[in-house]
Amino acid sequence: MRKTITLFFGIWSFMFCISAFSQNYYEQLLPSRLDFSNEKPKDFKGKILVLEEDTLFAKKHSAKDLSFLKPSQYNYQDIIEQYQLIAFYPVFTDTKNSYYLPQWSSDIVVYLDPKLPEEVKVKFEKFYSDVSLKNVKNLKISFTNQLKNANYQIKTTEEDINGYEKDFEFKTEQDRRKNMYTGATYSLHSDKNRKYYAATLYINPKKIGTNELVLKRLKRVFYYSLGNFSTALVQENKNSLLDQEYNNSHKISTFDLNILSIHYGVLYDHLVDYHIHRRLTQLATQHD
Repeated sequence: MRKTITLFFGIWSFMFCISAFSQNYYEQLLPSRLDFSNEKPKDFKGKILVLEEDTLFAKKHSAKDLSFLKPSQYNYQDIIEQYQLIAFYPVFTDTKNSYYLPQWSSDIVVYLDPKLPEEVKVKFEKFYSDVSLKNVKNLKISFTNQLKNANYQIKTTEEDINGYEKDFEFKTEQDRRKNMYTGATYSLHSDKNRKYYAATLYINPKKIGTNELVLKRLKRVFYYSLGNFSTALVQENKNSLLDQEYNNSHKISTFDLNILSIHYGVLYDHLVDYHIHRRLTQLATQHD
């Protein structure tokens, strides 16, 4: 009978080659989970765990691939800096703020409220089923017609959402409806390691307006919920869901795909703040 146990360990030994040094440094920042099995690997030279009735052997872990943090992998030279501003925005507004990177660790299965306009449902599902999204590592989005099979519910409401509170002031009702924070919001459920496993997105189509505007708002808010992103773009990019003047394109932009590829390049075992992410980026680019 095979047994497997997952534990945390620190550094085992100092390694002298460059690639091994990089892995060692990564382990100092984010110690890996180690899998132990009672099946002894061939030529085993690692750690063992002795139990009362068994002996377990640590599986060998390959070096972490941090190439997703290299700017040369993407179409935008400053993509890493832009990503860090988008993903860690609370840190930039309050330097004393402790903010940790959130990620979806579960596959996302979306249920769309039947009350949504049919045109909106069809186009939204087509947009987030695009083949290009399937190339984003560690992120999987699918759709279901059964609420019981979903962990992400998109739900319509007739209640006022954002934009109508005292903190929001607009010159005209049109400006209010156009604002990103009017008529839609989301609630995310995560564990202590900032890993999302469920969500509900609320949207008020009547307050937003036409089907085109509802689709545009829904696409943008859903994208934000994939990493609790901000709209803090450094430069104008109307093809991006993060841009306030997003042009509601039919396909997800290369920029937005790049942001997701950076965000989900690795599902981190530990909490990752802005400072750790910067050090990981420096490690990845040492030999770029």
